[in-house]
Amino acid sequence: MREFCKVSFCLISSFLMLISSSIYAQKLDTVNKLELLIRDKIEKQKLGVGASVAIVENGEAKTFTIGRQSNNDKLMVAAKDLFEIGSISKVFTSIALADMVIEGKVKLDDPIQMYLPKEVKVPSKSGKQITLKHLATHDSGLPRLPSNLDAVNSSQPYAAYDQASLYAFLNEHELSRAPEVQREYSNLGVGLLGHLLGLIDGTSYQSVIEQRVLKPMGLDSTFVHLPKSKQASLIQGHNSQLVPVEHWRFDALAGAGSITSNILDMSSFLSVNMSKAKPVEDPKQEKRISKAVHLAQQIQTDFGNPVTNIGLGWIISSFSLGEEAGKARSSSGEYIWHNGGTAGFRSFLGFNNKTQKGIVILANTAVDLESIARAYLMGNIDTQVERLTRTPLNIPEEKLSKLNGEYQLMPGFNLTVTNEGDRLFIQATNQPKFPVFPNSATEFYYKVVEAKVVFELGEGGIANSVILHQNGRQMKGKKVN
Repeated sequence: MREFCKVSFCLISSFLMLISSSIYAQKLDTVNKLELLIRDKIEKQKLGVGASVAIVENGEAKTFTIGRQSNNDKLMVAAKDLFEIGSISKVFTSIALADMVIEGKVKLDDPIQMYLPKEVKVPSKSGKQITLKHLATHDSGLPRLPSNLDAVNSSQPYAAYDQASLYAFLNEHELSRAPEVQREYSNLGVGLLGHLLGLIDGTSYQSVIEQRVLKPMGLDSTFVHLPKSKQASLIQGHNSQLVPVEHWRFDALAGAGSITSNILDMSSFLSVNMSKAKPVEDPKQEKRISKAVHLAQQIQTDFGNPVTNIGLGWIISSFSLGEEAGKARSSSGEYIWHNGGTAGFRSFLGFNNKTQKGIVILANTAVDLESIARAYLMGNIDTQVERLTRTPLNIPEEKLSKLNGEYQLMPGFNLTVTNEGDRLFIQATNQPKFPVFPNSATEFYYKVVEAKVVFELGEGGIANSVILHQNGRQMKGKKVN
């Protein structure tokens, strides 16, 4: 009878704890919720240094900043500060391509060979040539990176990769598969696309982006190559250990990741792509850029799985808020997005056209904040706030120790579980060790990403397998030691 009372008390306490955290989450507005979650990662968990954030809801934009410009000083991040946006640059490149299509200057199915010098021979396979669209949708058959990239200089991998290097690679490379056979994310492919756009316009990639994207959208604090007059506005980047690192520089592959911008311009860019742009001076130009933006968002092909498609540059993800083991997941929405990363920066931009919600997060650290952005776009940010604000259950050390071990989810990818007193930690292969927090004695959630791990127990309450729930997927792993 006493034991039953203990269990009942625990259940009631847990229920009240969940209600309390849920009520707290409901009292906060969206900006407060986002700020709470991001501040926890940067200031409490010490995973980052600073961030700039913008949300757009029904055409209204709000921005806020968190943290410092550098780990070595106390200057706080400001809205005007410039960040490297990394691969979000690919969206700018693809919108410029879409603008050329709308103008009638090119067609998506044009083989890229027709725009290169005669001495450059583009590889082909099974009679299929690489087209402009193939480069924008990552199904050209080209690898992620060229084999003649200077891998020795890891702090500046793209700085010395010039036109001569690019042409030498194209002349020597043989495709392992024909275009359209398989999607493979390629910095090389979109970098080559940016180079081609410059050739087609008879100018440079920088000029193409300025004339076809930045000026029509009114973005005057966004740069392909940062001018000396703006150098002081570019804040310091940091690696995942919060150590300052070099800013990346680009040459021939600039279209893949060279752009820097601030949260004010990125908020405007987000608004334009959500069809909430303010009119520009030239109505004809506004109409064309609107058509280009629309074309870039149209699905061109799948992106390797049933819930992910790709437009021109943009990635389109379907999602379901319901997730039940053993049951099919039906899509309840989709959002359009791209992320980016350089040595010292991470970025995410996405929007949900159905709910008219969009978000940009720029971080001056190689830290994952996009799980927060994705939760916002999928409408379940309250779940993250509740997890953060609830008081974790207290699981005895004796029970936690029975969960320890190494679990193989797939060949070469294991989860190593250890406890330190009454705290549990999980480390994935080639990743840092992170704390996890209990929903129950067998279910634990991460705070650093949107994921949870459920343990299956055997004889004596000792765990013999785990199930990792992340991004709508479940991966089961057996204990291997």
